[in-house]
Amino acid sequence: MSRNQKIQSVKTAIIFLYGFIGEWFENSAEEFARRLDEAAVDADQIELHIHCYGGDVLEGNAMYNKIKNCPKPVDVYIDGVSASMATIVMLAGRKIYMSENAFLMIHSPSGCVCGSADEMLKSAKMLQSLEALFIKFYTTKTGKTESEVKAWMTGDNWFSSQEALAANLIDGIVDPISEEIKPIAKAELTTLKPRALYDRFAAIAKPERFNPQNTKNEMKKEDLITRYGLTGVTAESSDEAVLASVDQKIAAERTEKERLQGEKETASKKVVTDAVQAAIDDKRITAEQRDIYVGIGEKSGFDALSVALKAINKAPTIIGALGGKGNPEASDRTAWDWDKWQKEDQKGLQALAKSDEAAFQALYDAKFKK
Repeated sequence: MSRNQKIQSVKTAIIFLYGFIGEWFENSAEEFARRLDEAAVDADQIELHIHCYGGDVLEGNAMYNKIKNCPKPVDVYIDGVSASMATIVMLAGRKIYMSENAFLMIHSPSGCVCGSADEMLKSAKMLQSLEALFIKFYTTKTGKTESEVKAWMTGDNWFSSQEALAANLIDGIVDPISEEIKPIAKAELTTLKPRALYDRFAAIAKPERFNPQNTKNEMKKEDLITRYGLTGVTAESSDEAVLASVDQKIAAERTEKERLQGEKETASKKVVTDAVQAAIDDKRITAEQRDIYVGIGEKSGFDALSVALKAINKAPTIIGALGGKGNPEASDRTAWDWDKWQKEDQKGLQALAKSDEAAFQALYDAKFKK
């Protein structure tokens, strides 16, 4: 699709989202809303051109909502890079077009929080809620399953224009805004940070694309440094140095989040394996059944495992109710699994379903919900 293929009778306004999304920057949600409102006054439709390497989650989410509620249709054009939060902003557009040599990058939202444990937990909960919301945005746009989109949220996942089109993230590919951009190999993308790739497109990042008529919003470095707890920079540092420090802070927070998540998963697995081992030691289940019950715990959670193991405790009473009271062989049925019941006593299994639904359900889940 050529950039010149436009209906001349339609009045189109053009605005830009270039750089970094943040409260203290040119691309704050407030400033972006002002640009969008001004563009919507006389235009029939709006073109939003994006060359952005991400930024503040809440500011970006506010931008998304502003576009969705704009009285004029907004079509999005990705000129160079749309990374991180910028990919959420773009999803608010009526149609999304991408330059042939542009790139998208998707990952899970992250934040920089300094404070008490309670404050960090609140922040983590908020990020989890936003991630769930963003997954919904991606699935709605692409038609992909939730599990497919969740895979995009792990690590930095880059898409060329052709890959983005194949994934239904965009609606079409347009001519490059500049032919000066050197081709970038897929392998190289795995080593590049969004800001670094953004800088590769210096040929298109011209000053006039940053809405030069507005000069009132200069970067408030002291506020930014305090808010994000930045180190190694001061109010006298260059804008680039402060932005690099923000990037570093976000990367460090992401690494820490992944480490804590790994520790949480390891701890959860240990709780499950310890509970199963305790059940083996108590002769409630056999060693051969270990993997079955560990699987229940890992798939359905510790609470489901506890219910399953608790139900097994009732087995001797059930056997007695079936006529096995006082029979040493009957008491051994506490270790029977579904297959053993089917082979040795099908009628007893049917009676178990009526006399103790929880015990029957535990056997059923161990057999079929793997």
